[in-house]
Amino acid sequence: MSFEKIWSAVRQSLQAHAPSAEAPELSEIRHDILEEVRGHVQELSAGRYIFPFDRILIEIRPRSQAEAAAIQSVWIDGGEVQTEILSVLSRADCQYDRNLVVETRLGPDAELGAGTNFRVAFESVARHAAPGQTAEAGAPICLTVLAGAADPASLVLSAAITNLGRLREVFDSDGQFVRSNDLAFSEVENGLNETVGRTHAHIVRRQDGRFALANSRRHDKAPVAIIRNGRSIPVILIAEPIEPGDVILLGRARIGVS
Repeated sequence: MSFEKIWSAVRQSLQAHAPSAEAPELSEIRHDILEEVRGHVQELSAGRYIFPFDRILIEIRPRSQAEAAAIQSVWIDGGEVQTEILSVLSRADCQYDRNLVVETRLGPDAELGAGTNFRVAFESVARHAAPGQTAEAGAPICLTVLAGAADPASLVLSAAITNLGRLREVFDSDGQFVRSNDLAFSEVENGLNETVGRTHAHIVRRQDGRFALANSRRHDKAPVAIIRNGRSIPVILIAEPIEPGDVILLGRARIGVS
């Protein structure tokens, strides 16, 4: 889906939800907030998008007591802003955390720049990691191929997005470039590499410095999973944090995390 279609979903959500009694100034703020959310949707590959955050913080400086009361009643207590954001992401057909938290704060002490009455911050909290299992933020994470043939055989994570798949460069049926894989399994027939998709998975670096595995082909049958303490954790819609000792499963190929 193109960004034009994603923005169309934003406009439709605005038109569907904007109350007729709302002041024009608040309608503009609502419009700008949803536009910022739309702007943080990221493209993974041709036609595939992700919203890689699990918390949104909205800070608003009301211009009057009446405006503050309206925001508190409808946007915060009524949960309307969170509902609209989830609607926008759903209609945009992008991968996002269904447990996304939207927190709205208002008050004259909000640290906002001159000339603006609101600010939106996007965060990745990595709530899925259990206590005691979370790697230290910023600690080096290395991937090592355990089963299958890939180049390189090991890779230290550092980039914002690290693509995992078959072939170094991937093109679509029309010969258009789709993406390059940073850890690329070869086309050799060994019973393992054939089960790895060309755009199989990717690893994202969160804002807190930790890394999480995401499924680039959520509608495909070839599995993406993390084996941790003898238990398989499927990775389908939501990126799952990776920790030293994990084993990443791509089809039948395996990648160790250290």
